[in-house]
Amino acid sequence: MKSNTVPMDGWDFLGMSAIMDPPRDDTPRAIKACKEAGIKVYMVTGDHKSTATAIARQIGMIDSEEVTNLDHNRQIMRRTNSQDWAVITGPELPALNEKQWDALLEHRYIVFARTTPEHKLMIVTESQKRGECVTVTGDGVNDAPALKKADVGVAMGLAGSDVAKQAADIILLDDNFSSIVAGIEEGRLLFDNLRKTIAYTMTHMWPELVPVMLNFFFGFPLGLTPVQILSIDLITDIPPAVSLAYEGPEADIMLQPPRKKETHLVTKGLITYTYLFMSIFISVGGVVAYLLSYYLNGIRPWELAFSANEHFKVGASNFTTGSGVVLGAEQQVYMAAQAAAAFHIAVVVGQAWHLWMCLTRRVSIFVHGMANIVAILAVIIDLLLICLFTFVPGVQYVFGSAPPPWE
Repeated sequence: MKSNTVPMDGWDFLGMSAIMDPPRDDTPRAIKACKEAGIKVYMVTGDHKSTATAIARQIGMIDSEEVTNLDHNRQIMRRTNSQDWAVITGPELPALNEKQWDALLEHRYIVFARTTPEHKLMIVTESQKRGECVTVTGDGVNDAPALKKADVGVAMGLAGSDVAKQAADIILLDDNFSSIVAGIEEGRLLFDNLRKTIAYTMTHMWPELVPVMLNFFFGFPLGLTPVQILSIDLITDIPPAVSLAYEGPEADIMLQPPRKKETHLVTKGLITYTYLFMSIFISVGGVVAYLLSYYLNGIRPWELAFSANEHFKVGASNFTTGSGVVLGAEQQVYMAAQAAAAFHIAVVVGQAWHLWMCLTRRVSIFVHGMANIVAILAVIIDLLLICLFTFVPGVQYVFGSAPPPWE
């Protein structure tokens, strides 16, 4: 182009215009939620360091002008302030050694500026080497390698390229970072509710096993009939267990640190709570109700020992109580049905109360509230079912139940 093509004089300056691409209004709230939840947030961009730093400061990811730079002479990452964040450019990354990567990735919030696809892949790889579970978001072809390498790749559904969508595990339909935070909360809620359901369901093992052990080892009349045991497993425990899937998040669900990859759904604490606390607690309640039923009929607990072989069944021989009362076979069968019903009621009602303990794992039920209508309906259904099994003629015959003493 010749220099005289465009005149270089006679111009009047009228002004200038600029284009601004601001972050979404809800992004600062999402970043704050990530910080409270202990989630590390890295910004990986091709923009200049000053631009990336300004945006990070605008969304609340960092909160001062100072940055952390690589000191090439001392070969360490040098922090220039007390904040847990750093800013570094892509060209600096290949020169980092293992110790420098360790120091860099100790920061919870990092801005990576002037990065290339190779740099993005390097960041993901180094983070995974240090045991991090990495989620990468992206929309372009350049993001595809990092999306593929990440534990969870999230592509943008609106602005994302086809290559990015194919490389990702999840496609975000609204291209909103806040949706990812909502997804994290939903995942935590699902994990919590699964644990609550397991804690509730596993509790009925000991209450069902104790009456069998009393019968097998000490000769007590059977405390629960086989049909009653099946009814607990297949009928009365199902509605409360299902209702826990509808439980809402606890108030502090997004204030807890992320769980580690090796965290199991069933932990030692859960097993201890289920088998050594609640399960035994409900078992004791069932045994007390069982023995009290016999006691109110004039039979002391020690008189029941080793009596099951000859008494408390159809065609049983007469049973003489400690006070001299002689009971015929029909009376013994009826008393055994009363005691079995008392044990059955104690277990079902105990599990109904246990449900309210399972609604929360950390906060008080008075703080959490009881907004789960499904749980309330499940308890009502349980109580109606146990009344059906115990008091309705015909049904009580099938279950081997009889209305126990009112006490």
